[in-house]
Amino acid sequence: MEHKDFISRFGQYVDAREATVLVGAGLSQSVGFPDWFTLIEPLRAELGIDRIEDLPQLAQYFVDNVADGRRRLNQHLVETFAAVGDPAPARAHSLLAELPISEFWTTNYDELLERSILDATTFVKDSDLAGLVEPGLRRIYKMHGTVNVSDECVLTRDDYERYPTTHPRFWQLLQAQFLTQSFLFLGFGFSDPNLELVFKLVRLITPDIKREHFAVMKQVDETETPEKTAERARLLEMQVKELERVGVNVVMVERYEEIDEILGKLVARCRPPQVMISGSAPGDVKRTAAPGAYPTAEIPEGTRAIATAIGERFAQTGIAAVAAGELGAVVGYEMMRKLDARGAYDSGRFTLVRRQRDEELGPPNTRFGRVVFTGGSPVVLRSVALGEVRALLVLGGGDGTQHEIDQAAEVGLGVIPVGCTGGTAETWWLRMQQDLGNQVLGGRPIDPVVFADLMSEAIDKVAEAAARLVAQALFFDYPPMPTPVTAPA
Repeated sequence: MEHKDFISRFGQYVDAREATVLVGAGLSQSVGFPDWFTLIEPLRAELGIDRIEDLPQLAQYFVDNVADGRRRLNQHLVETFAAVGDPAPARAHSLLAELPISEFWTTNYDELLERSILDATTFVKDSDLAGLVEPGLRRIYKMHGTVNVSDECVLTRDDYERYPTTHPRFWQLLQAQFLTQSFLFLGFGFSDPNLELVFKLVRLITPDIKREHFAVMKQVDETETPEKTAERARLLEMQVKELERVGVNVVMVERYEEIDEILGKLVARCRPPQVMISGSAPGDVKRTAAPGAYPTAEIPEGTRAIATAIGERFAQTGIAAVAAGELGAVVGYEMMRKLDARGAYDSGRFTLVRRQRDEELGPPNTRFGRVVFTGGSPVVLRSVALGEVRALLVLGGGDGTQHEIDQAAEVGLGVIPVGCTGGTAETWWLRMQQDLGNQVLGGRPIDPVVFADLMSEAIDKVAEAAARLVAQALFFDYPPMPTPVTAPA
């Protein structure tokens, strides 16, 4: 599956609160923790046998053939992880914490996931699932244990085979969620023994109750002989087909570091389905602000008319907006006026974000929508507003607007510049136009005709194009124009 298709489709399950993540060792390798091969390799050397592919079986051989084998295996786990130290969680862990997902599973023994998702309750022992859990908190299921309780970690072949009996609550809950949730398997390589768990679940699920799942998998490393690499590539191809046969869509990466990029885009996709209206009058000429107001340039009538038309068009769609300045407020207030006029007022459709200051509130201060007071600087204000949206609509603007565009692009938000309003919006429109074939919004290509209308002299075309592209950036299906209602004679 293409990366953009995965982001769009898995994002739909996140929106529906039907998404779960199962994290493997690949997410922890970037901060120094070992993969399974690195963890078990010293045992193979002590046993004096050649490389063995079945790593849980190798651990089982160590337990069965070395004096005090189980204790030594557990101690080896503790010492190996202790040698890494106490690294900070990887970027991928922090991104997972930003996803609006309630439940996470992991086969990892480290504590990086729970240190990232601070509002989560962590379950380590099977008996932990027998008690009451405070409602509203997220959950992390450490299905193979944790290094701090090494004597209960799942390590050997016997541990894996007896898992449904030794961990009945974990096993039954995992099966139930596999049937009712869409899983993202993250940080697993095809040589990871924990992948056998996925295959076992897959074989238990009958075709008539198939559920769509996703796996981000690492491609085969070309570090061995050409013959061995070709053999592993062929095995990978067969494993992918087996997964896809039962509804697991495979997204391939060459390096685990690519996961950060994918997760960053997924986080942006799964933010609240709102657009931030960015911009101001183009240029740097400032007018004197009223007491308590923020200094801004006078908005030209033409720009105000476009903002008003966009607000009116937004009212005919399901788009919700956030603004932090006067021009954005023009869009939001017009949208709310139109909604109010037809009896469809919804305060959640528009949020005005203002700086927290102990002084009288100046314009914009119309009593529509909601007002959020936060921070004391434009930097904090931008960060708060951009953290609550999936897209950025740009009208006019100067240096401050450019900072917002840069910040939005950095976190993967869709940017829609209304070029005909001049200033930064026009500059950005021209830049996107030069490379439009490689630009996407909402995981889809941009229609060049619609994009061109953002520079139209016809206000209705501009408003329609802005609404259509914003809807696309929000991953919405664009609604048709409402049928006019004829008043009775």
